[in-house]
Amino acid sequence: MASSLPAGATPARQADVYADLLDALGIDRVAVVAVSAGATSALQLAMRHRDRVSALALLSPNGPGSQHDERPVPYRLARAISDSDRLMWMIRRHFPTRLARLMAVPVDRLAGTGDRDRVDAELDGIFPVSRRAAGALFDAFVSNPDINHYDFQDMSTPTLIVHARDDALAPCWGGIALSERIPGARLLVVEDGGHLLLGEHPEVAIAVEALLRSTRD
Repeated sequence: MASSLPAGATPARQADVYADLLDALGIDRVAVVAVSAGATSALQLAMRHRDRVSALALLSPNGPGSQHDERPVPYRLARAISDSDRLMWMIRRHFPTRLARLMAVPVDRLAGTGDRDRVDAELDGIFPVSRRAAGALFDAFVSNPDINHYDFQDMSTPTLIVHARDDALAPCWGGIALSERIPGARLLVVEDGGHLLLGEHPEVAIAVEALLRSTRD
């Protein structure tokens, strides 16, 4: 949340910073788990620094597709909303269901206690919104659509893609498109759970463990 966002930031530059961080920590090679918009820079890390990534698990990932041609909220309006902690707190307090829907939480998932607690934690975790605004806008207007220009043909990192069929924020077809373009990628589609993969999905943990085990064998 306190990381700087330099002018001209790109997912490729993000990936280079990740590699610099690994150097600073003295870590040669890592398995990477990326969620949602984080998939874009994780993919760049695997392509630009392939010797540093042993495996890549993408959960509810941003994927290529026509969805990036749509701009439901103009940039200036999105900026004004995300800069206002007071406005977002008011929405969080008085219209929590609407805010949950903005995070692509299926309505039927708001009733269960376990899911409700998870959703509340996710909603509370976005505050203070103003300190996250620059990163969120970068994801929405720069990083997410950038994935449409990637060529994955030479990517060799073992990759797992997990997506919920009812994800309304990062459409499932984007994950399917990724699985078709990344050589050897495995795709796991769960029927429900939305963008946060709510509910019980033991097959996801099994698939991630299998991916990691395959890189150790």
